[in-house]
Amino acid sequence: MICRAVVALLLCFFVVSDTAGLSYNFYQNTCPDAEKIVADIVKNKIFFDFRWSPRLLRLQFHDCFITGCDASILLDATPSGDKVEKEHKSHETLHGFEVVKDVKEELEKKCPGVVSCADIIVFAVREAIVNMGVDHFPVVSGRRDRRASLASNVEPNIPGEYDSVEKSAKLFASKGFSLDEMIILLGSHSTGVAHCPSIEKRLYGEDTDKYPAMTTALKWMLNLQCPAITANSLNENLFVLLTPMSIGRLSNSFYNSLLSNRGILASDQALTEYPPSEKTVKVLAENDSVWKQEFIKAMQKLGTVDVLTGDQGEIRKQCSRVN
Repeated sequence: MICRAVVALLLCFFVVSDTAGLSYNFYQNTCPDAEKIVADIVKNKIFFDFRWSPRLLRLQFHDCFITGCDASILLDATPSGDKVEKEHKSHETLHGFEVVKDVKEELEKKCPGVVSCADIIVFAVREAIVNMGVDHFPVVSGRRDRRASLASNVEPNIPGEYDSVEKSAKLFASKGFSLDEMIILLGSHSTGVAHCPSIEKRLYGEDTDKYPAMTTALKWMLNLQCPAITANSLNENLFVLLTPMSIGRLSNSFYNSLLSNRGILASDQALTEYPPSEKTVKVLAENDSVWKQEFIKAMQKLGTVDVLTGDQGEIRKQCSRVN
């Protein structure tokens, strides 16, 4: 009964997103092995370093949330000469570019000028998610690559580590996601890391009490892992696991951590202090398989945010530069 009730509650979270111009098996006639080529390369990369999985997942989120799923995050420069997204300070710890580059080079050998960099990101992340314990799922394709990229677009479109639930929800709503969908996507924090400067305010300073509570044991552990270099400075190269009990695996353990006041990021732990979001956190903490089913739907929807299709944009020959 509990499981059926949980499923019924979660199913109402989602609405069908607009995927005009996108379709399944988009490359069936022009590059039929495209998805397999991507999968083989990504699997090989992850075999030697499992960290590529969460890194790629974060790469897609940043790409899709800034100006849409358009591979603008991959550009090293644009004709305008303006500072690009990749150069924003918050992207100093963003990885996955090398994987996409290797995939693109192989696809250009087999199907030159056919598969977009934006689609490569989505295909690669699907494989990364599967590698982290989620069932394989289909994704639509047909995205085109944007010719522009601006660092100034990053900050307004990426949630902050100390944002309130209400502020984060407003940002997600602007991308077409409900509060519940936002919380489901945040479950990806069951893997990956947080660099020490992102939790500095919760650990050091005079106003730590204004941030969500954490257990004494967690604070002690974080103080050891993120020691203060000076009164208000932490080593940017040090990091902590977002959910230590779920290394390299996607699971609902993230929500159980929050309910035990063991959330690493202040914005994550704040979900349990806002009644509408706390209710969803409790539901998701009850059933891992249900969360994974809904996470798949959320990721499929994420891949359709503000895409370019048809004759918009271009198909880049190299993902780091416009044609």
